[in-house]
Amino acid sequence: MRTLLVDNDESFTHNLFHRLAEVNNREPEVVRHDDPSWRPGLLRGFDNVVLCPGPGTPHDRAVTAIGAEVCRQDRLPVLGVGLGHQMIALVHGGTVGRAPWPCHGRVSPVRHTGSGLLRQLPNPLEAVRYHALAVTGLSPALEPTAWATDDGVVMALRHRSLPLWGVQFHPESAGTDTGRQLLVSFRELTEEHRRSRPGPPLFAGAPPRQAPAVTATGTEKAPKRLPGAGDRTQHPRRRLRVLAEQLETGWDAETVFDRLFRPGDHPFWLDSGRADGDPGGVCVLGNADGPLARVATAHVVRGSVSVRGTGPAELVRSPFLRWLDEDLRSLTVEVPELPFDFALGWVGCLGYELKAECGGARAHRSPAADAVMVFADRAVVLDHGTGTAYLLALAEEGDEGPARSWLTAVSARLVTVPPLPVPAARIPSPARPARLRLRHERERYLKLVDACQDELTAGHTHGLYLANMIETRTDLDPWQAYRTLRRLAPAPFGAFLGFGALSVLSSASGRFLRVDRQGWVETTVTEGSRPRGSMREEDALLIADLATSERERAAHLTLVDLARHDLGSRAEAAAVTADPLFDVMTCPAGHRLVTTVGARLRQGTTAVAALRSAFPGGSVTGAPKPRTMRTLDRLESGPRGVHTGAIGYFSLSGSADFGLATRTAVLSGRRLRYGVGGAVTAPCDPDTVFEATAREAEPLLSLLGARLPGHGTPQAPGVALQGSRGRRL
Repeated sequence: MRTLLVDNDESFTHNLFHRLAEVNNREPEVVRHDDPSWRPGLLRGFDNVVLCPGPGTPHDRAVTAIGAEVCRQDRLPVLGVGLGHQMIALVHGGTVGRAPWPCHGRVSPVRHTGSGLLRQLPNPLEAVRYHALAVTGLSPALEPTAWATDDGVVMALRHRSLPLWGVQFHPESAGTDTGRQLLVSFRELTEEHRRSRPGPPLFAGAPPRQAPAVTATGTEKAPKRLPGAGDRTQHPRRRLRVLAEQLETGWDAETVFDRLFRPGDHPFWLDSGRADGDPGGVCVLGNADGPLARVATAHVVRGSVSVRGTGPAELVRSPFLRWLDEDLRSLTVEVPELPFDFALGWVGCLGYELKAECGGARAHRSPAADAVMVFADRAVVLDHGTGTAYLLALAEEGDEGPARSWLTAVSARLVTVPPLPVPAARIPSPARPARLRLRHERERYLKLVDACQDELTAGHTHGLYLANMIETRTDLDPWQAYRTLRRLAPAPFGAFLGFGALSVLSSASGRFLRVDRQGWVETTVTEGSRPRGSMREEDALLIADLATSERERAAHLTLVDLARHDLGSRAEAAAVTADPLFDVMTCPAGHRLVTTVGARLRQGTTAVAALRSAFPGGSVTGAPKPRTMRTLDRLESGPRGVHTGAIGYFSLSGSADFGLATRTAVLSGRRLRYGVGGAVTAPCDPDTVFEATAREAEPLLSLLGARLPGHGTPQAPGVALQGSRGRRL
């Protein structure tokens, strides 16, 4: 079955893509709704068309130009989903207006006629809805075939004489169990329609058009040549080998980092190891002192990458992620068998404004670099699960002497390293408490939440993460502050980066993206939470409340479907999973709804390409991602910097692992910045969203003994957060 899939700028397009590929045993061709090369004759060679959902209104001709043409033709069967369903109604004399209330990620019971597209589905069925607009009236040419039982909205329709069907609900959602069967019915209806028409096959003679590939944030386009740039950057081919030595260890990670790496150039500590079984796995410690080490710094606005090794810095005119991908592709590396994926490589942070290389707009200029990464040729990895230290060193082919000398020297030094004194349980109180300044004070932030609600009601978005920025001036020593922070707010994706004038102190709790050596990519959705109870019975009630909360499940499902789309843009056909859905995970800090979304990457897809397709994370932007990011650019009125970017590594093994850069302080000189944010859904209370930003600020407030303007009383300096536990290394 040859299907044309019309992408209407929705962040669920690839979910439909994979379900259609599974049902049809053939991948559909994808064309954007605004493709300037579109011609009606390009339908030739297809068996049917699916019009994707999308933001906005079917009254907007810029959005519906191709879809409206498809709805007017009478030869090919058409299935409209969401916005596509509304297009069919509008083109054929119906009306579209505001739904009784916005439904984003919510599940409704749907009763139906049991005919046509719905003939093999249970009645009533349960279906996921993402819409603020709805079909409000039908012409005589159209017949309604399904209705939501809770509000009476038309959930499905058909044309009485043309092969056109529409559904308002989303068959591609992970929460619509009957979605696959609905697409099977559409395939069968297409076959019946073909048999009913005498003569040659529909539009026979021309092959299907090779439509543009679609990424997570829009059509993938060849990067433009930058002014003054020469030919594509040539990365010299190099053959390298990773050498490893394994030692039993009882060393504290702070001690190893402080004695071996912190005094050096661009030290980093991916503080991801937890002895209590939390995700993250291992601690990675290193710096840029090695003979093969390099430091790459990128500025999106300048369109350049500064690369410094042992010689003078080189300025490269290139998008950073393209440059990084080419650099890794130029290396042929022999990697030993290791019980973890990290095998040296690029380590550092990617700022939110790097979205301009991933389909987002270049809206704001970050005060610091948009990406800083160290090519680590020397590192120590501490595996807390086994109590083992791994020393890793990179060698040029035929020149292993320096690497082996380093391994020998570090092994000997570790034996004699004395432990660090435990940092003070409390940071000394300053003469005056730190005065924090918000980019958007409380009243202004509440008005911005209202503006987000307007976007939700208009059907422009399904949900948004509205960021704010805290700033202050401080004399904190970055290293000592991080030592205290990791005790106050221990986290599975903590990090300390001492990158020259820029220091990053992170107590991030969630993974953004992981790619293993076998090409499996996954991300974890953790939207929805409850605090811990004081007793087992109270805990059970809180877990049950979280697991059954319609609002929490709707917000969670929206992010799951967005993550499936993002990973699906680089995945093999029908190789995306989200199982188990709505699992409840309990940890010392509270209960959380958790779903792990995974996918098998297409052959030849690199970890950098996988990250590019998903960056920035959906939980810190919203859906549909492209349009929602444009809205956030306008409302937030400033850069996020490291906040909601990513911190982690691209390994020479081909793997990658990045935490989501939330709960992260960035120090530059005496200036400290700390981003916070809250999820805006429909419905929600603006004060509740602001309270969420205050909770996200707790690690900083505890560290500084400060009060968030517009919220509560000052936190006593050095007081551990409720539910936090120190870690054992």
